[in-house]
Amino acid sequence: MANNPIPVYVFTGFLESGKTKFIQEILADPNFTENEVTALLLCEEGIEEYDEKWLAHYGTALVPIESEDRLTPNILKRIEQKYNPDRIIVEYNGMWKLESLMQAFPARWELYQIITTVDATTFEVYSNNIGPQMFEHITTADMVVFNRCTDALKEMLYKKNIKAMNPRAAIYLDDLNGNSEDYSRNMPLPFDIDADIIDIKPEDYGLWYIDATGEPEKYDGKTVRFLAQVYRGKDVPACLAVPPAESPSTRNNSHFCGSLSEQSASFPGSPPPDMGDLR
Repeated sequence: MANNPIPVYVFTGFLESGKTKFIQEILADPNFTENEVTALLLCEEGIEEYDEKWLAHYGTALVPIESEDRLTPNILKRIEQKYNPDRIIVEYNGMWKLESLMQAFPARWELYQIITTVDATTFEVYSNNIGPQMFEHITTADMVVFNRCTDALKEMLYKKNIKAMNPRAAIYLDDLNGNSEDYSRNMPLPFDIDADIIDIKPEDYGLWYIDATGEPEKYDGKTVRFLAQVYRGKDVPACLAVPPAESPSTRNNSHFCGSLSEQSASFPGSPPPDMGDLR
C-alpha cells in the first residue's frame, strides 16, 4: 500500500567494524529476504565492498550517500520514489550524528531497528579517544555485536559491564570463527545468588539490577542485601520502609514496600516489578 510505513534498519559503527559483512549475511538469509525490494543506503565505504550484481539477486539497490549534508528529506524522498522499496537498510557512517539521519526521514520511513557493530580489537582505543561517539553507538542500539573476539577480549568486555550501558539491547560477542555468544546469558555475576543472603556491593549494584529486572524469577523467595535510600517515618511499621518521595519507585510503583533490616532488603515470595528502586 502506498501509505504503509517503510521499515528502516540502521547499521552503525566505526569503519571496519563489520557492518558490510553483517548486512550481506542478513540479505542472504531466506528468513529475512523473500522477494522484497530493498534500498541499501551506503554512507561509507570500507575494505569490504558490495557486488551490485550480487545485491540485485536479492532485490537490493545500492544507493551511495556521499556526505552527511546529503541526508535531507527531499533527497531521501526521491530515493523512495525511485526504488519504491519494501524496506530500507542504512549502512551508516560511524562519525556522522545519528540525529542527522532521523531528522531527514520522510513521512513513511519508520525506524525498526538500530544495529551497532564493534571491532573488539579496537574497542578500547576508540573508547579512550572518541568515547562519546562510541557511547552513542552502544546506548542507541537495539542490538550490539562485538566482532573478532578472543577469549581475552571477551573477558575484558565482561569486566567493562557493557550491558549496564544499554540494558535493553541484545549484545553478542562473535569470535574469529563466527561463533556467537549471548553477553547476558554468559555474563559472570560477582555475587552468589545461592547464598542465604545475597550481598550486593555498591560497585556491583548495576549488574544485579540488570540481572534482577531481566530474570526476576531467579530471585523468588531470596533475600538481597544492598545499600539503599529509604524512608522511615512514624506512620511506617518498624519492620518496613518505603522509597523516598522522589525515587523512581514512587513514580512507577507507589505501593512498593520491601522489608528491611538496616541495609538488608528482603523480598519474600515474588519480587516486586522493579527491585532496584530501593536504591
